[in-house]
Amino acid sequence: MFRITPHIFLCGLLFSYAFPAFAHCGSFGSDAVPGTNSSWINLTTEHASFEFGDVRGNWFTMTPSAEYAPLTWLSFAGRLPMAQLRFHDKEEHKSGIGDLEVATRFQLVQSSDENFGLVTGVSLEAPTGSTDDGLGGGHYALTPFVES
Repeated sequence: MFRITPHIFLCGLLFSYAFPAFAHCGSFGSDAVPGTNSSWINLTTEHASFEFGDVRGNWFTMTPSAEYAPLTWLSFAGRLPMAQLRFHDKEEHKSGIGDLEVATRFQLVQSSDENFGLVTGVSLEAPTGSTDDGLGGGHYALTPFVES
């Protein structure tokens, strides 16, 4: 099946450290596609170096995520990043959980040969990460999405 899967989360991390909020990844690009009654569990690691003025360091994340499709047209997903910030010029580092994200996906269209599908859904980000430590955005975000 042809599907566009955005990787906005990693790009957002590279550009958002100086800001109190992190990028929202409005869709869960996954292998648990509604229509297949499947599920998956995944562990993703990411790393980025940053330099903002005189503040330099590294950002590391390890994000467990899971998706479950109990029906042929419906799936549920969630992820909770564990992050660590290390500053180059200081003996300081911060670590902890980031913001929780959960999503629901609905299969709207699926071609008979499975070469095309249309999925819509909504993602909710909850402020579970520490804003003081730079690990969370400190707000709720409800983001609708469409994937093909």
